[in-house]
Amino acid sequence: MHFLRRLRCPACREPLLYMERRTGYGILACRCDRWPVIDRIPILHRRPVGYFEHTTGEARSPGADHRELTKLIEADRYEEALAQCLLSPKSMPSLSRLIGWSLSHSKLVLGMQRALAMSTLRGILRRRLELTATDLFELLCTPTSPLGDGAREYFIYRFGQPRHLAALALLESLPAAPEPVLDLACGAGHFDHYLQQRRAATPVIGCDINFFQLWIAKHWISPQSDFVCADLRDGLPFVDSAFSAAVCSDAYHYLADRRALLAEVERCAPRRPLILTRVGNLELGPNEGYESSIDEYLAPMPGAHVFHEDGLLRDYLVRRAPRPATPAEACEHKWVSFMRNAQPAAASTTEWPHAVGRLVLNPIYKVTEERDRLLLQYHFPSAWFAFENGQMLTYLPRRLSVSRADLRVAAEALVRQTVLIGVPEGYNDDAVGAAEFGTLPAAAERAVTAALKR
Repeated sequence: MHFLRRLRCPACREPLLYMERRTGYGILACRCDRWPVIDRIPILHRRPVGYFEHTTGEARSPGADHRELTKLIEADRYEEALAQCLLSPKSMPSLSRLIGWSLSHSKLVLGMQRALAMSTLRGILRRRLELTATDLFELLCTPTSPLGDGAREYFIYRFGQPRHLAALALLESLPAAPEPVLDLACGAGHFDHYLQQRRAATPVIGCDINFFQLWIAKHWISPQSDFVCADLRDGLPFVDSAFSAAVCSDAYHYLADRRALLAEVERCAPRRPLILTRVGNLELGPNEGYESSIDEYLAPMPGAHVFHEDGLLRDYLVRRAPRPATPAEACEHKWVSFMRNAQPAAASTTEWPHAVGRLVLNPIYKVTEERDRLLLQYHFPSAWFAFENGQMLTYLPRRLSVSRADLRVAAEALVRQTVLIGVPEGYNDDAVGAAEFGTLPAAAERAVTAALKR
């Protein structure tokens, strides 16, 4: 775990000494504290490790803190330390209605809920080698879990969402470098998969406060990347000049003290590319977090380019270099992006970023099979998902009927439409499988594309 040399204590800012107890488990020590490393993920914040709602930073299910976890590691209770980081007692609204709020939230009932959740979690951990990332999102993000099922939809369908494709239009501009890219508020590592697996591969270190997301990222989505569980509000737990670039998506406008974060990014990646995507514009609702106007965002970033998500998506889908917008143009759009210390580069003509990985059918489709044909029906998993991702219908066919032979010869055309997307090996169990897909002969592309649109 060579990346540990890039870490520093978030409190005293001193270097950390690593003492490994078992592969993937150990303790980081400095002059002020000790910090646990659990299943290859350092925990460098003093809040209880739990499930944090990303728009508010509120702990929805606080668990053990870093000192309790350190004691478990010292006692060689490694599986229990991991379980404490992933534990998420389910809410029971029906029980509250039956016996009343006060009784349902008593120590006895809450203890029973916690014991039940621990039993379920231990069963998941015993089966971890059989599970995919999608299985884990479905098991850990349910309507009765701390973050609800919105998080499940956000993660499972992420690789084909408009926000992801728009962000890839900018990430594609990052050159290969020996030093890692810092992914701030990295979630479950979807960007990290792309950066690590593309032709111009770049090492990545992801940072997020939600341990369960990092755990899935490290072991199922981007195993080659490294991850740190930390709170951006504490500053960055990294040494100076540790990174070749920094990226942040879906999170920048939820941070109250953004000037402090920008100063920390400049310390860790001085005068190097910074990409901020899916940033909320205060002038258009609905509003969340600490949104600002376009001019307020640009003030501490002189010389930065601004883009709006609609334009990035259009440019990406036609393989055109991203074109910056004027601040006045960006003001008319809800979601904007920023690029500092870099220029948007021409799109690759040989690689679709969303096709990096194992090709599978976009999971947004419900698939049925009749004889030798696959029938694909576009399906929004919820009304909220439809509200946030309605643009998907501008580039994805609503219905599609293809034979397995079509899949083998028409892969390129289907990738262009994002009917086929690339995912990590451990992401899901695809009904068709990567072996079905070949390469479309260039001469036949127009005819196949026309047939798919009928």
